[in-house]
Amino acid sequence: MFRIAIFLFVIFSIVSNVFAQSQQPPEKSSAKETQAAPKKIRKVRRVAKPEFDDASDDVWFDSVFSDGLVGNRPKANVDSEAAAGSGVASTPKKKDDSTKVIDDGEFRWSDLISGTTIEDEVKAQNQFLAKKLTTPVRFKTEYNNVQQAMSLLSMSFAIVREYDAEIRWKDHAPAAHAALQQAAAKARSNSDQAFNYCNARKFDLEDLVRGGAFPETEKPESEIDWAEVIGRTETMIRLETADENLKLWTANKKTFEKQKAAIIAEAQWVAAIGAVIAKEGMDDADDEEYQAFCAAMTNAATATAQSAQNDDFDSTSRFANLVSQSCNKCHEQWR
Repeated sequence: MFRIAIFLFVIFSIVSNVFAQSQQPPEKSSAKETQAAPKKIRKVRRVAKPEFDDASDDVWFDSVFSDGLVGNRPKANVDSEAAAGSGVASTPKKKDDSTKVIDDGEFRWSDLISGTTIEDEVKAQNQFLAKKLTTPVRFKTEYNNVQQAMSLLSMSFAIVREYDAEIRWKDHAPAAHAALQQAAAKARSNSDQAFNYCNARKFDLEDLVRGGAFPETEKPESEIDWAEVIGRTETMIRLETADENLKLWTANKKTFEKQKAAIIAEAQWVAAIGAVIAKEGMDDADDEEYQAFCAAMTNAATATAQSAQNDDFDSTSRFANLVSQSCNKCHEQWR
């Protein structure tokens, strides 16, 4: 029993010591021990400064600005990329410059739009009027669309009058232009009188498209007053449609291949309208900066059509984007 009691006492003493030590908080380390040892910075050996002999004077400039640059600083263009890539004259800076967008002494419509494109547009508008211009009741709600179509037809036949190459309806263009211009003016209201006049011109146009003649219901002016041919609103609506079509049709190569003919025609119309809105008498056409924007759009559109004709998808897409950019830049100042 005595041995057992001693053994238990020893075991109890050991357990008590262990328990007492576990209850004591750990000793805090000194500040020196907790601080991280400073990193050893590696000394970098630098290359010695080079020394040159007198022969180096022929290689280095004392001042790159005074000695190294020769000539005047180039002037920025509205859109030099479009002008350079299109093959069309660069954007004009002076109103009387020989590279002016519209100069009736040198300007040629055939450089911007083909006779086939104009003919197709006239046929398309003829079909549109056949659906929209049916009864006086429908005209009450469709007169704005009729007015837009008549304005575009007036512009189309005005271009035919001035066209510098062989084109269909050349002989009938003055009579058609004068009558359709009047129809566009009357269609600004939805009266019965406006309907009757526009409806009669619709039938005259149908006869012309089928191979007949266009009667001279209005006496054509000897010179075209472009401000009366079409207004800014009508041109902007057409340009907006063309811009959306070009962006859609050049979005990918598959669509480009399917819509190539439509891209060419649409781009040519943008180029032609760019020339129209820069004509003397049109809104803001006397402003040099506005003329420059018109030139940029015309150049980009012409390049778009040329690239599509060359089956070059990348260039067509790039120039179509420049058409959109030129419109956006212009709209920042003119609405």
